Amino acid sequence: MLMNKFFHPLSFILIITAIISCQNNKIVNPETVSIYVDSPQPKKEVVTQATYKIDYDKEIVVRKVFVIDRKGLELKQQPDENSETLGRYEFGTQVEVIEDGREWLGIRERINRNYEKEDGTKVESSQWEKVYVSKQKTGGIEEIVLVPEDLIIITSISVNNQSEFFEKGSPLKGQLGIELIDKKLFDSKKNSEINFLLADTTVIKKENGIIELPVQNKTLKIIDKPEEGDYREEFRYVGQVEFLNQYLIAGSYYESMDYRFLDKTSGKETQVFGEYPHISPDKKNIICIYGNPYESTSDLELYSINNQQIKLMMSASFNKWMPTNDPTEIFYSADGYLYLAVIHFKAFWGERPDLKPKKQFIRIKIL
Repeated sequence: MLMNKFFHPLSFILIITAIISCQNNKIVNPETVSIYVDSPQPKKEVVTQATYKIDYDKEIVVRKVFVIDRKGLELKQQPDENSETLGRYEFGTQVEVIEDGREWLGIRERINRNYEKEDGTKVESSQWEKVYVSKQKTGGIEEIVLVPEDLIIITSISVNNQSEFFEKGSPLKGQLGIELIDKKLFDSKKNSEINFLLADTTVIKKENGIIELPVQNKTLKIIDKPEEGDYREEFRYVGQVEFLNQYLIAGSYYESMDYRFLDKTSGKETQVFGEYPHISPDKKNIICIYGNPYESTSDLELYSINNQQIKLMMSASFNKWMPTNDPTEIFYSADGYLYLAVIHFKAFWGERPDLKPKKQFIRIKIL
């Protein structure tokens, strides 16, 4: 029975929608604002919990913009550079504008505050407020782009079953070379694409939820489980890789998907991949790359091929870019590079039918 599961962004749009809502309202490294009023001072204005509070539902969003300053963007209490700083957004964050001024934008954001009442009681609160950001440091989604140093930043890596995690990100050292390229080069390399998959899907078909694969002295049956909820399993025959003697099967589950190699002789499962396995032109390696919507990362797996034996060499999560969902925009070329189209992970969450992020192109070389 095929039970292993991997996350994939196409499998659960509703979850992504919920995540988008959280991403758009997130303050990066917010500062807790402490406002204390000495008592008694009856002539001095007392700042209370309601002083800056707004009604979220009554505020009309004029438009949405993105932070385009790579150093980030400060949130100010008032439209004034000398006003109190309440927090900071990082590059690429999408914010909702409720007041459009000449130099400043009023936005709605949830702010954490500490207050002290006149009787000395301390109050902690988290409430929606109108705060201000510099207009010149915001722009459209098309301005959220990757730079070369973004490409190698990882949050985790695993080599030989030894894992490391980097909360603030760390450059990948060795293993892979990754570089930005232009669309012209990307398109030209498409003409020399190398693909070892024999897509004989007209020969092997699924009928009544069953895929029948001929193996030595028997027929291997792969059967769908179309139940609702956690137990749903549906499979698709993709093709075969003859030099590896493997069938390739795609599996779709309740909240995930995967690809699997099945030995054409024994029928046994030999390897499970998180995404489509791209085989290098020299037949020595496999790379899989898939976007993880829970972590907003591109999770990459690198395998070696030796005498038809496949072994996981390294896996890593890249936290600045995500692949597009178009399977035609990732391929191996005869020059030994894996080519793919990507977008900045912050722009990924801002995509709408009328708002498209800037697509960029990279290539990856095994070192």
